[in-house]
Amino acid sequence: MLDLAERFVAALDRANDRLIADLRAVPEESRAVSPGGAARSPYSVALECGIINARIAAALEGKSLPTTPTHGEYDEMLAHLQSFDAVAAFVTHETLVLRVAVRETAPSAWGETLEIFPSRPGMSRFDAVLLALLHMSYHDGQLNHVHLLGGDSKIHW
Repeated sequence: MLDLAERFVAALDRANDRLIADLRAVPEESRAVSPGGAARSPYSVALECGIINARIAAALEGKSLPTTPTHGEYDEMLAHLQSFDAVAAFVTHETLVLRVAVRETAPSAWGETLEIFPSRPGMSRFDAVLLALLHMSYHDGQLNHVHLLGGDSKIHW
């Protein structure tokens, strides 16, 4: 029998591992730098994955949602996490918190809707976890693009 929660947990583990491996592969001097001067830095996109995972976990657990950081608050968070170890630990921790929330979701509850993001009212628990996975993959792709801009076409995971 298919255990949806365990499948999601395994997928979250893989998404986190890929994201962290690709962040590690970005040269240290490029991790906090905005590619081209307009794009977000590798640290910034990774940080966002942790923030979104925390929000989805809180919703799954029925907790009050963390406020979405303003640009100033986001920049302040980022200023405190300007090392690979700090960013990787934050993202991994929030992914682990999400894994726990996924495991605690009753099989009959996956279709229940939650209010997680104002721009996406009525998202099901199932769709919320899919969004976390897609979001991490999307930002992992951005990290891969940074690799390519630096002449690195290797797969790092």
